[in-house]
Order: sequence, then C-alpha cells, then structure tokens
Amino acid sequence: MICQVTTQNIIIMCTSHVIFFLIINFLHYTECPEGTDIKHQRLLSQVKIGTMPQMTKEETLQALQSSLNAWKGGSGVWPQLSLSDRIKAIQKFVSELQNKREEIVNVLMYEIGKNKPDAEAEFDRTMQFIEKTIDHIQQSGEFGRWDRSNGSTQLYLSRAAIGIVLCLGPYNYPLNETYATLIPALLMGNVVILKIPTVGGLAHLLTIDAFRKALPPGTINFISGSGRVTMPPLMEPERLIV
Repeated sequence: MICQVTTQNIIIMCTSHVIFFLIINFLHYTECPEGTDIKHQRLLSQVKIGTMPQMTKEETLQALQSSLNAWKGGSGVWPQLSLSDRIKAIQKFVSELQNKREEIVNVLMYEIGKNKPDAEAEFDRTMQFIEKTIDHIQQSGEFGRWDRSNGSTQLYLSRAAIGIVLCLGPYNYPLNETYATLIPALLMGNVVILKIPTVGGLAHLLTIDAFRKALPPGTINFISGSGRVTMPPLMEPERLIV
C-alpha cells in the first residue's frame, strides 16, 4: 500500500498545559508497513514540539506582583537605568536571541505552519526592527535630557517611563507583531507583562533565557493560557498603566 502523511497540528488540552504535537511532514511517498493503516501511521509519526502552561488567576496575579515589585513606583532598577544602559541591555538580548534563531524558526514552522523562508523572514525582520528602533533613539536627539531657554525662562526636560505595560501577541506573527510594542516599551524604561498566544506562543518560550540574561528580575513577565481567565484580573482599575 502506498501512503503519504501531510503536516498538521494536534492540540490536546490538559489540566495545566496545552501539549503540541507535530505530525512529521513527508514530502515523498513511502511504503506503509504491512498491516498499518493511515490512522496508525500518523500516530506513529507524532513528535511533541512543546507545552504551553495554562495559568490560573492566582498565577496571573503573582506575575503582576512581580511587575509591581520591579516597577516600584518608578524607582525600580530598570526604570532608573539610563537610556544608554537600557539600550545596551536590549542589544545584549538581541545577541542572545540570535543564538536561538534556528530553534525559533523551526517552532514558527511547526506550530503555526509557516514555510521556512517566511519563518526566517519574521525572525530577521524582528531583529532589524529592534536595531532600527535603537538607531532612531540614538540619532534623533529627542529621547535624551536637554535644556532650552526662552528669555528668563529655563526649560529642563527629561523623559521618564510611565509604568507597567501589557503587550499581547497575535498567533500569526507572534514574534514580529509582539516586539513592535514590546521593545519600545522596554527601551523607554517601562516594565512589561507579555501575554503570549496559546497557539504561536512556543517561540516566546524560547526567548525567556535571553531576557533573563539581559534584563533585571521582574522587568518582563510572561503570562500564558486562556485570555478569559488571565486578562480580567489584569484589567481591573489601577493595576496597569498601558
């Protein structure tokens, strides 16, 4: 019997995790073992590609408390760093993330079905966005401290972070679209809570170690799981700024 197995994702809901299985894509026809039907061949070819924690309300509030501790009314380590030091930290993060490029590209392919050129383009475009954002900040002259005077009036301006920022990522461009809001928020000294998508979120799990190495504790906290469970506690008055 001649058979062909095509790529698809199977999601199995568990109590505390979503488990992602990949059915391996065979690009050529193969002989099925004698007596093996299509259903059983597909089961034999499953490969687990990752798990996604399903956080509870209580765990969400723990992440929020970590962010509050890091923000500390604006006097936390990250918001008090100079702009140049924050830029250095984000550049270190980018350097660490480049080491994960192949893993992240593979996860984007397997989890949400991107082809390899599109997955590579999303990663590379995201890194370019970070670099261009930093270049703009450094070259524009609009983001540092400056003095101006008008007659007897002296103006001294200094930009400051505004608080805890919630960033939500989509499933179809989980890296690029998320970092379009995440990176500027961090560079300006804000503390970030990142809600990653249930499908498309595995790529973000691969970034945790790079964030840990580059940023002070609590500067960014990840939340995963059902939006209906995790978002309402965060959206209560005075808990988030943006």
